[in-house]
Amino acid sequence: MREPGRILRAWSLAVAFCAGLLGGPFAVQTAATAQDAGSLKTVTMLLPGQVGPATGIFWYGVDEGIFKKHGIDLQIEEPAAVAGASSLSLLDSGKYDVGYASSITMLKDRQENASQLVQFYGLFQSNPNCFFVRKSSGIKSLDQLKGKTILLASSTDNSSGLAMLAKHGVTPTTAKIEYAATSATFGAFIQGTADAMSTYGYLNQPLLRTVNNLDTTTFCQADDGFNFQWAGIAARSDYIAANRATIKALAAAIAETYSGAAANPRAAAASLQKHFTQLAPPVDVTVEIIGLQVAWLTTPNTRKMPLGKMSAADWDATKQMGVKYFGLHPDLNIADAWTNAAFDTK
Repeated sequence: MREPGRILRAWSLAVAFCAGLLGGPFAVQTAATAQDAGSLKTVTMLLPGQVGPATGIFWYGVDEGIFKKHGIDLQIEEPAAVAGASSLSLLDSGKYDVGYASSITMLKDRQENASQLVQFYGLFQSNPNCFFVRKSSGIKSLDQLKGKTILLASSTDNSSGLAMLAKHGVTPTTAKIEYAATSATFGAFIQGTADAMSTYGYLNQPLLRTVNNLDTTTFCQADDGFNFQWAGIAARSDYIAANRATIKALAAAIAETYSGAAANPRAAAASLQKHFTQLAPPVDVTVEIIGLQVAWLTTPNTRKMPLGKMSAADWDATKQMGVKYFGLHPDLNIADAWTNAAFDTK
């Protein structure tokens, strides 16, 4: 058995990458020569540091020349301290051309701050949050968490997760539900002082297994009626209107990048190792993560569509979830919050 200190040190390395403790910003240096760069459209992209390997795949697209092939010189920055609403404010100000945006957070920003951001590429179209328990616990359903200790990340809006627990009779009166920083949540779960925790399913199951020799069972929100459009790539509406050809090229390059990574996960993992030598998870772990996250890139409504194209039904469901659990107003107009213009064939 590994000592707790070694376990936490090993886990802290993985969490450092996944939680974005990267010390940035980190800008992509493309291989384009000065002559090549003159024929490319420069696009600046903001990836919040907390996203981790899910968007680390963009580096694979740059290294493989996929964005250049589509006429784009992609310049990525990943500021470690930027996430959520703070990243949206940077995008809204025009500091970056495009960037990662949480769908619910963006809708709230449009409601409360008249944000002009619009999602034009559906990156994660399903909610990846899951409750984790140790497989050795024998827990096979959420109702068995009554009387147990459950940890939630204090930096996250846990409304839908709490509703999911309540659906199974697990409430603050029937269980010990506590909040902690992400690193403390993982530390407690690894050491056995917490029976369950909430985190991303595709990401942390392979990390826990490989780094800590800890097999887990997951209960995912998307499988229990709590699914919604999770996150996408967004830009200001005026940028999209003025750069339609660029948006189309960017969407095509992103789709090719993620499809290529799924087909060649070891090459994509090597890109992460190249750019984040000290912080990236082991290559075999990243390979598994890339395979697992594919399930969250689409929904039943979009699986037969081009990768990244979004569904009106999914956005309507997202609004309903937002109204019920995240403070969105029932009269909020979401029609202008997303667009499939990048997939127009005209």
